[in-house]
Amino acid sequence: MRKAFIHILAVFLLSVPLSTFAQTDFGLHFMPGAVQSQYTNPAFMSEKKINIALPGVSFGATHSGFTIGDLLQPVDGSDSFRVDIDNVLTQLGDDNTLKGKVHADILAVGVRLGGFQLGVNTGTRASFFAAYPKDLVRLGWQGNGDYIGQTLSVGPDFQAFAYHEIGLSGAIRIKKKLQFGARVKYLIGLADFSLSRNNAQFQTGTEYYQLSLLTDVQFNTSTFNMGSINSLDDLDQLEPEFTLNATTANKGFAADLGVVFNLNDKLSFSASVRDLGFINWTDQVSNYAVAGEVNFEGIDAMEISEGNEEAMEELVDSLLSGLTVQTANETYRTQLPTEYYLSGTFSPLKSLRLGALMHSTRYRGRSTTAVGLSASKDLGKILSLGVNYFTVNKSYQNLGANLLLKMGPVHLYMLSDNILTFIRPEESKFVNFRMGMNVAF
Repeated sequence: MRKAFIHILAVFLLSVPLSTFAQTDFGLHFMPGAVQSQYTNPAFMSEKKINIALPGVSFGATHSGFTIGDLLQPVDGSDSFRVDIDNVLTQLGDDNTLKGKVHADILAVGVRLGGFQLGVNTGTRASFFAAYPKDLVRLGWQGNGDYIGQTLSVGPDFQAFAYHEIGLSGAIRIKKKLQFGARVKYLIGLADFSLSRNNAQFQTGTEYYQLSLLTDVQFNTSTFNMGSINSLDDLDQLEPEFTLNATTANKGFAADLGVVFNLNDKLSFSASVRDLGFINWTDQVSNYAVAGEVNFEGIDAMEISEGNEEAMEELVDSLLSGLTVQTANETYRTQLPTEYYLSGTFSPLKSLRLGALMHSTRYRGRSTTAVGLSASKDLGKILSLGVNYFTVNKSYQNLGANLLLKMGPVHLYMLSDNILTFIRPEESKFVNFRMGMNVAF
């Protein structure tokens, strides 16, 4: 019972609220039979002359810190478990990230004419990013006893946004050796909630252990209106409104660039960059800035223990009095998570492909790097199977698998870069899944 509960909780946490930033698309990069591999490098050219990608979906998430199994520890002799924050702290790095994304591919059409290829695509994307320092968790759990006389930076970072994209791509092959490709994308921002400043410093005095918190935080929203806030006293009067409109005035642009070098019929190398771009948020924009210093020198424990509500209200008011809130409606810009691919493929047999890939994501001043190996085999003309293994975020249990089934012009594909997540989700820091159907001639 206890183990089953942890499995269900882990799958839920990894697949639902975090399923909003598939990381590598590792297996997809090595699936030339699926036109979606061109999303990882626009210089890849299709095996067929005409490709139509029908609606498909992909999701994924990664956490650089702890796993569900680290958080929930079994209690000996029972089916219950306990929350073990001390164990979590041993797994955290100084800076920890939580990322996820969901992609809904609506339609894509590609045409190859000899050494030229053209394509269009459209789809909707949603991404989530959060970062937090280890000291913030440790401070909340163990208190400030270990930080006397120290100043800690405890500000987290956060962004959640969604947008629609329309892409136009082209690729060219030169003398069978070189392939160049590019994709330009017009973006329509649907919604955003993000921090643009996240400065927060916590200090414990050396004489009376008085506490102080210095903050300078600003978060921005688009199509998620919380109204005007002039002070923290207005928080209980907020009436948030969320409006999702596919024709918003939030516009942006992005580009994918790629190159492939075919050394010979068996060995090739490729490099690409994906999502070099931005979105300007101009529609229903609100900015909320909270700044100031909060000082806490102690409380009268007797009054609090006696339930003196007036004393508690005075305490809260005195703490909040050091903070000021400003509301504005100024447009702002956010960058997309940018991905980099560097890979090599060796085909000792026509039906066997071996590959190696280094992938990196750069976003909001932080980088995540994954490296790994891949192998795929064509079993006749109908079925292709592949496996891959890679490391990411100090996670070494990432074994992926992919499948491409060809039934005449109809191609079905399915892949996951970490099938172990669905077997031992409580030990996983990474999950993703992609599936869809194409028609190729």
